[in-house]
Amino acid sequence: MVAKMPGKNDIALKYTSMEKNMAKEWMKLADAGNHYALTFNDKTPGARLPLDSRKTYTKSAWIIRTATLTSDKKQFEERSGV
Repeated sequence: MVAKMPGKNDIALKYTSMEKNMAKEWMKLADAGNHYALTFNDKTPGARLPLDSRKTYTKSAWIIRTATLTSDKKQFEERSGV
């Protein structure tokens, strides 16, 4: 989605395929029984940098990824810094 918004469709197709495969693997790695953990290798609550809004800091990749949730190009550019 990050590549698709500015019209780089060939790159978008390549990485969308890779992303789908990674998502399947991440689901296995994050499986903590009755929920998905926010980390892959440590199921202890609060053990790693959060990827959600429970803290005021987060990974920059997560900020860019969430920018792809909009279909509005102007909002995408504002949120991602692209």
